[in-house]
Amino acid sequence: MTRMYEANIALPDGAVPPDEWNDRLGVRLPRDFIISRVRNGDAASRRGDLFWDWSGYDPRGRAVGFSFAFWTTLTGKSKLKEIPRERQAMVDDMQHLMSLSIYKRPGPILAFNTLRTYLMAFCAIAQYCEKQALSIPELLGGEGRFSAYVATLGDGGALVALVRVVGFLITLDPERDVGFPVAVNAVIAELRRRDREYQGKGKQTPPIPTRIYSEIISAVAVQLKDFADVADRFLALTAEVLANTAARKVDEKHNWTPMLVKKYGLDAYFESKELAKSAKGVSRGLADAQLLCKLTIHIFSGMRNEEAESLPFHCAETVRDRGRTHYLLCGQTTKLNHGKIRRTKWVTNREAYDAVLLSRRIATLIYGAIGSTPKESADMLNRFALFVSTGYLALNGRPPSGVYAFQVQRLRISRKVETLVQAAIKPLIQECDLRELEEIDPHRVWRSEEKFRVGMPWPLATHQLRRSLAIYAQRSGMVSLPSLRRQLQHITNEMSLYYAKGSAFARNFIEDDPEGYNAHIANEWSEAKPLSEALAYLRDVLLSDDELFGGAGAFEQQKKNRGILMDRDTTLRKFRRGEMAYKATPVGGCIKVGTCDRVGLKVLETECILGCKSLVGKLPKLDRLIDRQTKLVSMLDPATVEYHMEQSDLKVLMEVRSQWQTASERRSSVKRID
Repeated sequence: MTRMYEANIALPDGAVPPDEWNDRLGVRLPRDFIISRVRNGDAASRRGDLFWDWSGYDPRGRAVGFSFAFWTTLTGKSKLKEIPRERQAMVDDMQHLMSLSIYKRPGPILAFNTLRTYLMAFCAIAQYCEKQALSIPELLGGEGRFSAYVATLGDGGALVALVRVVGFLITLDPERDVGFPVAVNAVIAELRRRDREYQGKGKQTPPIPTRIYSEIISAVAVQLKDFADVADRFLALTAEVLANTAARKVDEKHNWTPMLVKKYGLDAYFESKELAKSAKGVSRGLADAQLLCKLTIHIFSGMRNEEAESLPFHCAETVRDRGRTHYLLCGQTTKLNHGKIRRTKWVTNREAYDAVLLSRRIATLIYGAIGSTPKESADMLNRFALFVSTGYLALNGRPPSGVYAFQVQRLRISRKVETLVQAAIKPLIQECDLRELEEIDPHRVWRSEEKFRVGMPWPLATHQLRRSLAIYAQRSGMVSLPSLRRQLQHITNEMSLYYAKGSAFARNFIEDDPEGYNAHIANEWSEAKPLSEALAYLRDVLLSDDELFGGAGAFEQQKKNRGILMDRDTTLRKFRRGEMAYKATPVGGCIKVGTCDRVGLKVLETECILGCKSLVGKLPKLDRLIDRQTKLVSMLDPATVEYHMEQSDLKVLMEVRSQWQTASERRSSVKRID
C-alpha cells in the first residue's frame, strides 16, 4: 500500500500547501518536487532550489524562506540561485533532512521559526563536513565521526537544535525513510546528557534593577521627545529628499542633502544624534525614531518583540469610561499557537499611545512614497505594518521586495557599531544594581557573568522590559525608587484594572482563550504578583533594619529578636501558594491574605492603624505621615467639618506614635536586662 505524507507545517488561512510525498517518489524527493506555493497556488519553490520561498506560509505575509547556502553568512543569501557543482551533493543532503523534518516528523505542526532552527543545525553540519571532507551520511552514520563533531559544539542553540533533529531522525526507518543509518545510541545518550545539563543551567530573564530601569525609561522618553520636537521638519526634509532623488537622479552621495538639512533648521539635531547629513543619515534618523517608539510600546505594554514588530498600522484604540480615557493596543501573537495568528489586545498608557501616533506619521510618509495607503479592513489589516521598513524610501540601498505584506523595519537594540540612541538607552551598571540583582535571585552568581560587571552597559533586551513590567507594575510596594513609582503609576493602575481576575477585559479578550491567556502579558503579570509581594516582604520585613510595630510587625520583631528568620525559599513558596501576602502601606505594610475588611472610603485609614493584626508598622514612615497630615491640617479652616475630620486622624496618628515609642523603649530595656 502506498503511504502518503502531508507537510506538517503551519498554514495560515488561504495558504495552499505543498505537494504530498508518496512512497512512489522514493526515499528522497526529486529536485522538481514543489516544496512551497504562493497564495494563488502557483509553485514558489522546488526541492532542488537553493532558496525555498516560504512567504506564502508566513502568517504575516513577510518575505521569508530557507537558504541552503551553508558556505556563506553574508546578507543577501536569499538572492543566490546557483549551486556550485562541488557543493551540490551537500545541498541535496541538507534538503533531504529538511524534507524529512517537514513531512515525516510526528507531533505538533512546525512554524517557520522551528524549521529555521533545524536549518541552522543542518548548515552547521554541512560546514563541518566540508572542512573534514565528509558527506552528511558519513558523519551521521559513523559513531566516531559523529562523536567528534558533537565534541566541537559548545552549549547553546546549536546543541539544542541538534538534539531535536537527531532525536527525530532515529525514530525513522534508516532504509525506507532516511536512506542511511543515523548515529548509535551511545552518541545520542551523550547528546541528551549535555542537553539536560544546558537546560538545567538555563538562566531566567532578570528584571532590570530599578535604578537602571528608571534611567532606561527616562532615556527613551528624552530621546523620543527630541525627535517629536523636530518631527514636522524632519518628515518634511525626508519628503524633499525623496522628491529630489526621484527628479534629479543624483549620484549616491546626495551632495545636496546637507543644504536641505540646513534649510529645515536640523543641523543641531543631526549633530547631536551623530547622524550623517546625507540620505543615509535621514534613513538612520527615521529608524532610530521607530526604535524609540517601539521601545516605548514595550515598556508600557509588556509585548514580546514579535508582537510589537507585527503591530498593524491601525492598532491603537481609546475607550472612554467614567470620565477616564483608557488606551488599548490591538495586535496579534503567534506565541504558543503553532505559528498561527491570534488576535489580542494590550492595555497601555498615553506615552505608548503617543508613540504609536508618531510611528504612524513615519509609516504614512513611507507608504505615501510608494503610492500606498494603509487600509483598516480586516482582510487588509496585516498587510500594513506600523513599523514598516524605511528601505522602501530607497535612501540607503535598494528597497525590499514586497510579497503579501510590506516588510517590517529590523529595529535592533544592539549592533556592532551602535548609534548614539542605542548607546543612550544602556546605563552603566553600578554596585547597587548588582546588590539588587542578588536580592532578587541570590542563587545566581551574578558577579561571575561578564555582562553584569560594574561599569559595563546594561545588556538590554526587549524581553527584560516585559519581565520588569510584570514584576514592578504591582501594588506590592516593591518599587521604592520614587522616580520609577511615578513612571509606572498609570500603567500599574491600568494593568490592575484590566488584567485582574474577573475583570471584563480579562474575560472578553484573554480568559475565554486559554492558550491566548497563557501567552499574554496579563498571565505573566498575574504570576509575577506573588513574587513581587514576596520580594517586597523580604526587603521591608525580614531583611529590614527598621523596628517593626503593629499586630504582625510586633510578632515578626519578636522572632527577629530571638534569631528566628524564615528563609527566602520558604517565603517564596508560601507567597506562591497564597499562604502569605504583602503590600506596602503609608505606615509600613499589610500581610492580610485575601480581601481587607478594614478599608473604607477614607484616603487615610486610621482604622487600619488601630489594632489591625495584619499591620507591619514602621516609625520613620509614621513620622513622615504625621508631618504631611500636620501640614494638611494647618491649611484648613478650623470652622469646617473637613478640619475636624483631618484633625481627628492626626490625633490618632500621634497616639499610635506614642504607643510605638513606648513599645520601643520597653524592648530596649528588655535587651539591656538580657
